[in-house]
Amino acid sequence: MDAKLKAAIGQQIQSFVTSPSHDFTHLERVLAFAGQLRTIYGGDPKVITAAVMLHDLARAECEKEGAESALRSAELARDVLAKIGFPPEKRELVCETISEHDQSDVFPHSLEGKILKDADFLAGVGAWGILRSALWTGEKDQGVDKFFERVKVKMLARIKSLEFPESRRLAMEEYLFVKFFLSLLEKEPVLPVEPLLGKYLVLEGISGAGKETQAERLLSRLRAKGKEACKVVEPTERLRPALHAWRERFYERQVDGRPGELFLFAGDRSCLMSTDVRPALRAGKIVVSVRSFLSSMVYQTTEEENIPYALFLHRFVPTPDLIILLDIPAQVAWERVNRRSRETGKKISIYEDPTKLDQHRQKYKDILRDHFPQGRVIDGAKSVEEVERQIAQCLIEAGIM
Repeated sequence: MDAKLKAAIGQQIQSFVTSPSHDFTHLERVLAFAGQLRTIYGGDPKVITAAVMLHDLARAECEKEGAESALRSAELARDVLAKIGFPPEKRELVCETISEHDQSDVFPHSLEGKILKDADFLAGVGAWGILRSALWTGEKDQGVDKFFERVKVKMLARIKSLEFPESRRLAMEEYLFVKFFLSLLEKEPVLPVEPLLGKYLVLEGISGAGKETQAERLLSRLRAKGKEACKVVEPTERLRPALHAWRERFYERQVDGRPGELFLFAGDRSCLMSTDVRPALRAGKIVVSVRSFLSSMVYQTTEEENIPYALFLHRFVPTPDLIILLDIPAQVAWERVNRRSRETGKKISIYEDPTKLDQHRQKYKDILRDHFPQGRVIDGAKSVEEVERQIAQCLIEAGIM
């Protein structure tokens, strides 16, 4: 798109962009979608840039919507185009493009008009569509009923009227989240109360960090103090054959992360929660878990934006009372993994090379910092006895021991 033209128009329209739901953030998103559609279908970049930057000039006049707002925006655009010296022979096309946008029952005449319409509608679906619908409803001093109408009826009508197949495909994918969001809003306000009397403790860390060793030591220490405690290990043995078969067939062929593995682990974890963890917590026991859904966030997500999805997917897991990350340098972990392989014959896994160990070590620390305030980091490279002492201190500080 035309960066110089964008900047020139941006300076001219500062006083017009006063609607929170139609601000410069919205214009940037529309420009991004318009640029991608233009790459596929063509169109005049100057006309598209100008139309995008000027299409919502009338939004400051909240009483106007749809066709009335579009026509008023086109009228205001003429003055701006003249001030910046926009080519006269292209001004009418820009104005026509603006006048035909924001209306589900209007199908623009020009390619540029179709691109603006789709780009604008795409910037108003999904999570951003929910946000902007809520903002616009507030700007118009309307209530919840109008918000639901915009999201349920108007947003869907816009999706159905999109011009390009790429737009429709993305919009329908985004609308799946909208439907889920609406289902949460429509749930009865009931507080789910389950008497979990015990404590749920998680030991995490890369391979070789000493999780199993410390879990056994912690169990012994807890039981010596008269606490009822049990241990669970993830993944369970029942998952291993399916996981092995999956990796044999699909691991090298995955190009968009590892959603298959994520769901395999989540299914196994769901069973473990039902059969072992929740019953133990209801009985007042302390559950020590070797690995948890935090591992899935480290190993089964490859993009930063997938981490919140993985976290939300695991709503069925009771919130851990304490997460302890045994942090060790990748080289120390690599030496431990190799020694264990020589002594036990256990194969080194696909995740256990120095580079991946280092990447996963950092990812563990980042995720713990960003998502788990109950997390604690312990230097797992110290002696077994010192690590055990530090874990016990964490439990004392958390009021568990």
